[in-house]
Amino acid sequence: MRNGQCSFRESMALAGDCLRTGVAQAFGSVDDPLQLNLPPLPAAAGQAPDAATLRTMATLYLQSELEQAGVIPVAELLAESRRKMELRSARASRKLDEFAERGRHQWYDRQRRNVTFARLFGLGMAASLREGNSINHDFQQRLASLCFALVAYQRDYFWGQRPGPTREAALRETARSLLFNLGPRQYGNLDSTARLIQAQLQAAVDLLNDPDLAAYFRVRGMWEVLRLVLGSGAPDLGRLATRGQMGLRLLDWLASVIPTLSEAVPVRPLLPADSPVYTWAAAWLTASGIEASALNPGNPRR
Repeated sequence: MRNGQCSFRESMALAGDCLRTGVAQAFGSVDDPLQLNLPPLPAAAGQAPDAATLRTMATLYLQSELEQAGVIPVAELLAESRRKMELRSARASRKLDEFAERGRHQWYDRQRRNVTFARLFGLGMAASLREGNSINHDFQQRLASLCFALVAYQRDYFWGQRPGPTREAALRETARSLLFNLGPRQYGNLDSTARLIQAQLQAAVDLLNDPDLAAYFRVRGMWEVLRLVLGSGAPDLGRLATRGQMGLRLLDWLASVIPTLSEAVPVRPLLPADSPVYTWAAAWLTASGIEASALNPGNPRR
């Protein structure tokens, strides 16, 4: 990763790391998974997820955006249609068979995945079809607010200033607000759900990136396969992939500063001037159709 930029491969690796870190922390101490003797977060203490749970949610967020991009659904469609495909590749055929078999016996179907993503992040088909408290309709707005607060926080550094008390308080409160939004969503089998979907996602990526499968469609790589199969109904894959990767990294960062957010009186800025977190926040906003450059005096386009 350079200057806050990251590849899709790096993001998939980070998603796996988030799940492994969560297990290590959870078994490290039952009473204190972070192994830190710190006071609870103020205002609604006990509702915010701990770092391990938030990192699991970060992985699920990447999965949710890639679900909207059709990564697993297209792999499922190809696996269901494999008998009609005249593939000459034994390897690609084997991958399709294995994907179909594991889909029947191990993995979540599309409806269960959509319900999970709607409950956590207000994303997907289930979010548009369902109403009520089971859908997290506020998550996207709160994540956007955090991104705006981060871009504004960087602006003070650009002018050679340390962020003042008001800016510091605004960023910390926005971060806490996102944590408390996710707090009521942390219950249930989040870890096992994230692991099952991650295994399915990784298998789908491996399948769609198979060069023999791409050659069958006369294209190159997973993204071109997706565009071809989805046709005119294909969403903006670049936008969704960027949102997923940047959201993953933002939530992973937020998990790392949970102890700092518990400080009654901040002893240092929440972020240094050269943090890549600002790049992630601006990229998430841009991919969401929100222009962040106007808030960033360092942007040469201004």
